[in-house]
Amino acid sequence: MISSGGMMDELVEDFRRRVKMPASWLVLLAVLLVHLWTLVEVGSVNGDAWYESLGLSRAGIGESRYWQIFSYGWLHGSWGHLLVNSVLMWLLGTRLELMMGWRVMIGVTASGIVTGGVMHLLLGHGLLVGISGGAMALLLCLASLSPDARVLPLGISARNLGRGVLIGELLLALADPALAIPWFAQIGSWLVDQGFASVFQLGHACHFGGGLAGICWARKFRGSRLTLKKLRLDRERRERADAE
Repeated sequence: MISSGGMMDELVEDFRRRVKMPASWLVLLAVLLVHLWTLVEVGSVNGDAWYESLGLSRAGIGESRYWQIFSYGWLHGSWGHLLVNSVLMWLLGTRLELMMGWRVMIGVTASGIVTGGVMHLLLGHGLLVGISGGAMALLLCLASLSPDARVLPLGISARNLGRGVLIGELLLALADPALAIPWFAQIGSWLVDQGFASVFQLGHACHFGGGLAGICWARKFRGSRLTLKKLRLDRERRERADAE
């Protein structure tokens, strides 16, 4: 039996460790600075050109703007969009950084952005911005590393949560009426008729691609029989090295 005081102490200690994760904070700082600069550009005559140049689209790639496959992840359409992605990146990024170190956290995030961008080019449409592909990669990586962990307050295993999110994102990407995929388009049209047209304004194809990247990273480490004990020992070793 765990007392409420003991649980609170664990939560406080966990928060203190998360606050000390530098790479996660640097990522958040980067997206904030880019968004602030975007607001400056949007207020000028070059606002639309800024999004067209750095946001991801088939037209942009067709014009050899290959940097868009990565730069789109650092742009956001609004403060609300930025806030949601920032919260997810901090919660998931600091957790993975604690478990595996900053190099893995950055690698998973970057891979999620790129793979999410590629999937958007294959299944999505329109202009894509936002770091949610990286956040999805972090989520599926964590879920795959600790598949039996219980996710509160849902009370389901991380394995089932990861599978559900990944399958859901793929189905929603395929159901987008703009793609006109037989059977799937009918489902998408029904959702639109029910008042859920805004669902298809999200980058589901990007989320699906980012999730696949996270799973690939996790399999790389699970292949070496990664355990919670090993993760704890690795973390303690890194903390001792940082303290020296």
